[in-house]
Amino acid sequence: MSSASRDGAGNVSDGSSTRSLSEISDEETVRVGVDLVSAARRNIGFLRVVAESDWLHHKPTISEAIRRYDKLWMPLISDLTVGSTLQMVLPPIDIEWVWFCHTLNPVSYRQYCESRFSKLIGKPAIFNEENEEYALTRCRDIWISRYPSESFENELGSDESASCVTNEELLSQVLKLRNLYTKFAEPYMLETIYLISARKRYKRFLYLMQRFSYGCGRLVPASDILLMWVNHQSYPMVYEADMREMEGDMGKVAAVWEEVNEEEMEETKKLWVKTFDQPYETAGGETNIGAAKVKPPVHWEVADDDVNVRYKSMLPRFLLEVCVFVKLDSKTKAMQGNKSCEFLRLRTVRCHRELKIDKQVSTFPLESWHKAWHLYCEFGTRGVVLDLRDRGGRCFKGSKIKENVTFLWNDLLRSTSLALEREIEQRVRVVSSITPPVQASYLLKCVPDQVTDDSGAMISDVILRMNQYHPQEGRWLSRTVLDHAGRECFVVRMRVGDGFWRRGAETPTAVAAKVVGTATPIEPSEQWNASWKFSTGDELMIHWEASTSQSGLRCHLKTETSSGTTVKLLVGRKMQYQRRNTGSRNKEYEENTNIVEADQLEGEGEEDGFMTLVRFSEDNPIGKATALLNWKLLVVEFSPEEDAVFVLLLCISILRSVSEMRKEDVGNLLIRRRLKEARLGDRDWASVILHPSSCSPSISSPHLQLWYCNAKAVMASDDNSRLPTSSYSLVEGGDKLFKRGLISFLSYDNQTIHSMIFQTCNNVGNQTSCLSNIQARLGKLDNNNPTSILKAALEATLNEARLAIDMVTKFNTLSVSLREQIAIQDCKELLDFSVSELAWSLAEMNKIRAGSRSVHTEGNLKAWLSAALSNQDTCLEGFEGTDRRLARFIKGSLAEVTQLIGNVLTLYSQLHSLPFKPTRNTTTKNKPNPTLNVPKWMTEGDKDLLVSDLNGMHVDAVVALDGTGRYNTIAQAIYEAPSYSNRRNYGPGGSLSGRVQWPGYHKIRDASAANFFTVGRFIDGMSWLPSTGITFTVGLSN
Repeated sequence: MSSASRDGAGNVSDGSSTRSLSEISDEETVRVGVDLVSAARRNIGFLRVVAESDWLHHKPTISEAIRRYDKLWMPLISDLTVGSTLQMVLPPIDIEWVWFCHTLNPVSYRQYCESRFSKLIGKPAIFNEENEEYALTRCRDIWISRYPSESFENELGSDESASCVTNEELLSQVLKLRNLYTKFAEPYMLETIYLISARKRYKRFLYLMQRFSYGCGRLVPASDILLMWVNHQSYPMVYEADMREMEGDMGKVAAVWEEVNEEEMEETKKLWVKTFDQPYETAGGETNIGAAKVKPPVHWEVADDDVNVRYKSMLPRFLLEVCVFVKLDSKTKAMQGNKSCEFLRLRTVRCHRELKIDKQVSTFPLESWHKAWHLYCEFGTRGVVLDLRDRGGRCFKGSKIKENVTFLWNDLLRSTSLALEREIEQRVRVVSSITPPVQASYLLKCVPDQVTDDSGAMISDVILRMNQYHPQEGRWLSRTVLDHAGRECFVVRMRVGDGFWRRGAETPTAVAAKVVGTATPIEPSEQWNASWKFSTGDELMIHWEASTSQSGLRCHLKTETSSGTTVKLLVGRKMQYQRRNTGSRNKEYEENTNIVEADQLEGEGEEDGFMTLVRFSEDNPIGKATALLNWKLLVVEFSPEEDAVFVLLLCISILRSVSEMRKEDVGNLLIRRRLKEARLGDRDWASVILHPSSCSPSISSPHLQLWYCNAKAVMASDDNSRLPTSSYSLVEGGDKLFKRGLISFLSYDNQTIHSMIFQTCNNVGNQTSCLSNIQARLGKLDNNNPTSILKAALEATLNEARLAIDMVTKFNTLSVSLREQIAIQDCKELLDFSVSELAWSLAEMNKIRAGSRSVHTEGNLKAWLSAALSNQDTCLEGFEGTDRRLARFIKGSLAEVTQLIGNVLTLYSQLHSLPFKPTRNTTTKNKPNPTLNVPKWMTEGDKDLLVSDLNGMHVDAVVALDGTGRYNTIAQAIYEAPSYSNRRNYGPGGSLSGRVQWPGYHKIRDASAANFFTVGRFIDGMSWLPSTGITFTVGLSN
C-alpha cells in the first residue's frame, strides 16, 4: 500500500493509503424499521422542551402524570389501536414524557401492555411539525369527548399533593431519566450528517450483538450509538419486530440509566476493533463512563436565534470536535529499537502555526487503537497535519520530517462516517474523526487605538502653523474591537475632553462609519455610585464598596424586556464558566503545570474583573448565562442570542465607572497606541482548545485552554511597554487630560434633563444615530442645561431638513407627469420654508441662551416651530391626484423631520415648566436705554431689537455702503429676495394657472404715494431717531 505524502507545493497526494470508514461494507442484515435520523431530531427537540419545563419535574406533577398515563391515556390509545395500525394522535407533554421513559425499558413495557391490554401498544412515528399539531389537536378532541371531567393538560401545581402512585417502578424510572437531555444536548447532534453517521455505527453495533451477544459480557454503547438506541426503543412495536428478526440479546447492553465499569467498556472496545478493525470511539461518540468520565471544556448550547446578524462587521464562529487515533502495525515492533527517536507532531493547517504537539512513536501500543489527541478546533483552521519526524543524532536539537498526512475538514465532512483513515510509511495507521461544525459563542476583545476627535477621525502627529488648516476638535479615547480571528468589528470611543488642534500634512483616518450604540452617564440614585443609560433602553447602576477586601463591585440592570424576564450581572465566573473539575486523570497535570488561573494572578480576588450576565424567565427560573465579561481586560464571550453591542457597553461602562470611583487607571485606558500583538495566524484566539484528556505537563501554552482559565496570559500583548507615554504627541493631550477625563464624568443638576436628551429622539426611526448626533452637538457646548439640549436638538433638526431637501431634489428626474413635477417643486419650496423657520427658531434659541426673557422672543420661537411643523404635511398633500409613487419614497424622510420638530416643541413646553430658568448672561450693555426716546407705537420687542448687539443676531441680509455687507443698496437686497407664491390652492376649482408670479417687491412710481413710506412719516423718525445717532433722511431725496 502506497503512502500519502505532501508534494513540494504543499498539496497532499493520496494514493491507495486513504481509506474512508464509509467504504467498509454496511451490514445490511440488520434492518431498522423506523427512520432513526428523523426520529432523533424530533426526540432531541422533545427532550429539550422537557428539560426546560421545570414544572414537569416536581414530584407531585410526575405522580399526577403517571396517574393520567396509566388510568386515562393507555386505555384510550389501546382502544384506538387496531392491529398494527397506529392512530395519528399525540398525548399532552406530561403523558408523553412518562410514555417515553416507560418505553426505554422494553421488557417492563411489554409485560405491562400484555398484562393489561393483551397486546403491545406502539407509538406513531410523527416527525413533521404540522402533523404533530394535527395529532395533538385530534387527541384533545377525543380526550374531551371521552373524559369530559378530566383536564387535557396537567393542571396540578408543584405545591399541591397528588394521589398515591401505584406504579413505583415507573416513578423511579422517570426520576432517573430527568437529566436525559444532558446526554444529547450537544448542538452537533441535531446535524443530519452526524445522525447519518450515528445510524451507521448503531447498525454495526446491532450486528455486533447479533454475532457475539451469547459469548460476551455486558456491552457499553458510545454516546452516538446510545442516541440511536434510545430513539429505536421509543417506538416499541418497531423495536420489538427488529429485535425479533435480529435474534440478538439486547439485554446485555448497558441501559442509559445504568452504571458500568471500565472493564466492560474496554471489552466493548476490543470486540469492536476485532470485528471492524476501527477505533470504537469517535468525535461525538465517546465512552466517558465511571472513573474515566471527563467533562468537555467547551460549553455548547443550541442557539435558537442569532441577534448579531444585523451587524455586518461580525462573522459567526464555528467549532468542531476532533479526535485522532493512532495504531502501529506489527512491522514497527521489529524496527522499534532503531526508531526510538521518531515522533508524531500534530499541527493545524491554518490559524495556529505555533501549535506543535509531539508524541513519541514508541509510546503508542502495538496492534491496538490509541486516542492520541482530542481537541476542539475552529472551522477556520481548515484541518490538521500529522508529521512523522526524526530527531536525528544527539548533537542536533532539531528534527527532520520524514512524511506527513493531512486531514482537511471538508474531506471529512464528505465522508458519511465523518472519519478518514490515512497511513504513514505503511506502518503507522491514523484515523481522524470530527463532529459537524456548529456555531459557538462569540469572542470579542478591545485593544487600544489612537486618539480621535469629535468626528471620529484619528489625530495626526504633525503640527503646522496656526490658522492654515481647519481645526480638529475634541479628544476621544478609542478602542478597536477585534473578534476571535483578529477582524475589526467595532470601535469604542470615550469622550475625555474638548479643545482643538491644527491638522498637519498627515491625513486623519476615519474610524467609525455608523453608530450602533451609545452609553450616557446619568445622575445615580442614593444607593448607587454611578448610572448609565444605554441606547438599547437599558439602564446600568453600579455600586463600589472600596472598604471591602474583595472588589466590592455590585451592578443592577433595568432592562426593557418583556414581563416575567429579568437580567442580572453576577460578580465572578458563574454557571458554565466556573472552573471545572477535569477528573483524576489530569491531577498530575494540574499539580506540575506552570499554568495558573487568573484568580491566582489577580491579587484582589479570585474572580476579580469577571462578571456573568444571566437571564431569568418564567420557563427558566434557574437562569441561563448568556455572556461572560472581564471589564478589566475588556474581553467578552457571549452566546449568539445575546446582543454584542449591549455586552460591550456593559463592559466599557463598568470600567469607566470603577476608574472614576477608584481614581486610578484600572484597565489601562491611558494606553493610546495600538500595541504589538501576535501575527495573524500564529495563535489566533481560541482557534484550538485541548480536551483535558490530551493535556500533559509538557504542554504549557495558555492559548490551548479556555481563555477565562488564564485570561491575563491569553490577552497579554507582545509589547512589553504597557504605557508608552513618552511616544505620545502633545496634540493628543497629555496624561493629565485623559486622567481628568476618565475620572470626571458629566454632571447634571436634575434627572429631568436626562429624560429630555432621550426625548429629542423619541419615536424617531434611527434612534441610536439621532442620540449620537445630539450627544456630539452637546459635547461642543459649554455646559449641558435645558437650553443647550434645545439648541442641539434644533441644530440636528435643521440638518435633517436640509438632507430632506437634497433627497427630494433627487426624485425630480423620476417624475413622469407635470403634476408630479409641480408637487416636487412645491415640496422643495415648503422644505425651504422649514429650513428658514428652523434657522429663525435657532436664532431665537441663541437669544434665550444669552439671557433674553422677551415674550416676543419666546413667542417667535414657538410660532416658527409651529409653522415648520405643518410644511411637511402640506408637501404630501400636493401629491393628491397622482399615483403617490413618489410620495411613498419621500414620506419617511418628511416624517422624520416632522417628528423631530414635534419633539423640539414638546421640549420647549417642558422647558417653561421646569423649576429653574435658563442660564442668563445678559450684560448692561445689551439692556435698553431708559432715556431712549422711541415712538409709543413701538413694541418692547422692537425696542430690544433696536438696541441689541448685532453679534449672534440672525440676519437675512446685510446692506452696507462700504462693501462689508452682502448688498450695497437696499434695492439690491429687495430684488434678490425670494418670490412670493400662493399655497394650498388645491381642490375643486383650484387652477394652478392663476398662480401669482409677483417678485419680492412692488415699484411705486407716484411720489405722493411713496411719500407715505418715508422715515419722517411712516415711522415718525424725527421724534426719536436723532437720539440714536443714526444718520437718516426724513423725506424723499431727489
